[in-house]
Amino acid sequence: MLISLHLPKTAGTSFRLTLESVYGSRLFSDYYDMSSIQDYLLGEVDANNLTKPDSNRVLVGVDCIHGHFLPAKYGQMEINGREKLFITWLREPFSRMVSHYYFFKRTYDPRYAGKLFRKVIEEGWTLEQFCLSNEFRNIYIKYLCGFNLTDFAFVGITEYYQEDMIYFSRRFIDVDAKIYHTNEGRANQAEEALSDVALRKKVEAFHAKDFDLYYRAVEARNSRINAL
Repeated sequence: MLISLHLPKTAGTSFRLTLESVYGSRLFSDYYDMSSIQDYLLGEVDANNLTKPDSNRVLVGVDCIHGHFLPAKYGQMEINGREKLFITWLREPFSRMVSHYYFFKRTYDPRYAGKLFRKVIEEGWTLEQFCLSNEFRNIYIKYLCGFNLTDFAFVGITEYYQEDMIYFSRRFIDVDAKIYHTNEGRANQAEEALSDVALRKKVEAFHAKDFDLYYRAVEARNSRINAL
């Protein structure tokens, strides 16, 4: 059983399309916690409320789970006695933050937006406010919530998406799966923001735990490549 954690703006949508092409109806997309996760990031909901498995969810005939959830939700969950392999993707944190901000700006719809999404847009947050907000601070660490890198059988690096997808496909699903690339375009504002050295330094200091996690994942990825 593959359990794929989709961290925001780390090519998770592209990865989901690949999983759909491989698993079809055997893929369960778990995006049911998205609103609650925003409440968790706001500090209004305890993480424990998001790590309880849904006892009513039937996973018969499912070989892969993918979505936005805290991985601890499935950590203690018994799934028909099957081995669980956790996988995820990480992206350089500053680039991820910039992408996340402009994604919010580009896709906001008040009819469907969660509380934190609405807060960002309706209060007119600047990119710097977004990047240096307590709500989004070390978002990787907040999602993992007790999980370590070593708890994942595979951690792909978004900057090496093509190469890591080839490795993943051959190692975990034993096929050369179709590789998709969605949401790749960057607005001029995003490109300009990524060249803001002063903001980058602030983000690196403010999100030090996420940067440490990312660089350790890159180091592990490079060790894996060198061992091939």
